[in-house]
Amino acid sequence: MKLHIEVELSPEEMPLAKELLETLRTLTSHVKINSVENQTSAPPAKTQEHSRSIDPPTLPVIQPQQLSMKTPDDAQHGSTQLVQQPQEQRRAGPQVQLVPPQPVPQVEQVQMETLIRRLETENLNGPAIVEILMRLPAPETTSEATRDQCLAELCTAFVAVVFDPEMVMRHQSISPFMALLPAIPDFYSQKLRERLVHDAMKQLTVRRQLDAKRTDFFLHAEAFANLVQLKYVATNAMVRTVRTLLAKPDGANKCAAVTMLGKTVELCYAQLVEEADHNLEALRTDLMALEDCFAYDVEYICDSMGWPTQQAHQTGNAEHTVVEPISEAPAPAPEASSTPPYAAAVPPKGASLHPVSSYPGHTGVIFAIAVDDAADHLVSSGKDGLLLLRTGGGQEVQRMQIPQHYACAMDVDASRRALYACGVAKEGKLPPNILHFPLHQGQVGGALWHNPERISSEATNITCIKARPGEGFVTGETVSVMGKPAVTGVMSATSSGCQERVCFYDVNRGGAFGSLQPLQWYAEHTGILTCLSACPANPHMFLSAARDLTVRVWDFRCDRSVGMLGKPGGTGIPQAHEQLITCLDASNDNTVLSSSMDKMVAQWDLRSLGSTSVGMAPVATVNLDEKPVLKVAIGPSAHGLQAAVSTLTGLYLLDLSGSKIAAKPAARFADGRNIPRYLDIKWSHSRNTLYAAGNDGAVDVYTLM
Repeated sequence: MKLHIEVELSPEEMPLAKELLETLRTLTSHVKINSVENQTSAPPAKTQEHSRSIDPPTLPVIQPQQLSMKTPDDAQHGSTQLVQQPQEQRRAGPQVQLVPPQPVPQVEQVQMETLIRRLETENLNGPAIVEILMRLPAPETTSEATRDQCLAELCTAFVAVVFDPEMVMRHQSISPFMALLPAIPDFYSQKLRERLVHDAMKQLTVRRQLDAKRTDFFLHAEAFANLVQLKYVATNAMVRTVRTLLAKPDGANKCAAVTMLGKTVELCYAQLVEEADHNLEALRTDLMALEDCFAYDVEYICDSMGWPTQQAHQTGNAEHTVVEPISEAPAPAPEASSTPPYAAAVPPKGASLHPVSSYPGHTGVIFAIAVDDAADHLVSSGKDGLLLLRTGGGQEVQRMQIPQHYACAMDVDASRRALYACGVAKEGKLPPNILHFPLHQGQVGGALWHNPERISSEATNITCIKARPGEGFVTGETVSVMGKPAVTGVMSATSSGCQERVCFYDVNRGGAFGSLQPLQWYAEHTGILTCLSACPANPHMFLSAARDLTVRVWDFRCDRSVGMLGKPGGTGIPQAHEQLITCLDASNDNTVLSSSMDKMVAQWDLRSLGSTSVGMAPVATVNLDEKPVLKVAIGPSAHGLQAAVSTLTGLYLLDLSGSKIAAKPAARFADGRNIPRYLDIKWSHSRNTLYAAGNDGAVDVYTLM
């Protein structure tokens, strides 16, 4: 449907004209003023809409005029029809028309598009990002006209790339391009984000049939999900938006809402669980009420979120509801991969995991657990902010509520009898903390922890922490460096505004814990740190993984990484996995395990470690159940080289001693309940016991049998 609006204004009505135009501009970005004082009566030609327009120019003073407005529906047809009155009805004076704005200069746009497209293979590690930054002068040191022209060039080129229909045809992700947002100065990043949100929501809110062709808006849904992943859109705001679209009359936006949610679940599962859990039950209820044509979407979303895949169907009697399981869709064909073909999981010989007990105590999701074998202690932390200390046998020893924060990751230094944790704000904009729980010497047997000491870090984000026994701890941090001198790392302070750091804190340097600063830090990762691991075979070494898909090996005695896991891909940088790396663990015989959202577990041998630029191939890889892998934990050495692995839907025991990785699923609970989604798993080597905790608020206990 096309809608054209014409407005005539007499001289006495001019004071209202500006307000009118501003109102119309909230409905469409296609605004332009043309003078028609010397026009003939010939009707104007149709104006071809530029497919990716920039923000319109500022309106001059309004004179008596005529308006023509193009609705969002017309945007899909690629042109704008200007409506003209007969000559005898037209008054003298300028004419105002809502028409497409002029595109930015073609040469500059093509050059910027080319640079942005290169990010697909270079990420933020190559010369393309440097050239892009050179085209974006510092806003505070350049003229407004130059700044706005550079912004227009960036926005037009970026939108042309990320919303290019060919991306869908090639099954290509836009995530490498979206990674540009945090890497450019804040002024340009903010304006570009505003443009992306506007364009994405404009397309996602178009009225469509339930079975609409999703290629028309798939990229817009993916862009929105990326903005959530990058924390430019709050998860609760995303949930509210999806629920609002699902509730639109006649289901006009259901298809877009389901697609948006599916992409967000794929990219932002952890954020959804951590930040939007109080809205998730209402969202799940909305999904259960969807029509049968969305059965596959509902199954995928519920499966990913760990919800029962059941859908309610009304039978005509409002008080009677029959619940039927959704039929399982066939598994998709495996995509081509640059990593070595994975071995089929085969049953291991000998022991397997059997559940023997469950320790409730938390009121929500448990994010982290830690084990102190020397004291026979088990510590758990959840979204409820509770830190719960038990004996290894389950006897509760102490409860401690962390005010305003909760621990998203933690580790025990048994030699110092200390617990270190990353404190994330429960709500609001409080900065993250590093928490230290020292042993309370006054308690009988030394069983309890003090109230925590805190480091109010300058970091904007602290994602992971690992103890370095007897010396301190290592963290993964995002630190703002805007306005500070250039620092070591791929991105400088003046370009990215932030830096991803691996930081080592030495607790033996003296002074109060709250005043500690990193003794060393490294800034080679270009994505947020996701996990850390010590190297038991070498106390000087440890490993880190990040959203840049790399695993780096560090030596405290060196000023940069000493190697990387994985083989170089298209970027020339070794990548260990194809999607986000979720966990690392290492044994005392130089074996390393890594897990990823790409559904793979990879086994590595550090004795084959190459240089940073060369990398190394995995010894073996395995896909357990076609689900993303959340955690890996190498088991007690007394049973040979074994490891526990949790996926979105299962728990497995791996046998790593052979030429192929063998796997056996954990036994079911005696009461028949399903295995929960375990967000953390840890071994007690002294008890030969595995502790597993996740979305049901309890710590489950497994033994090797």
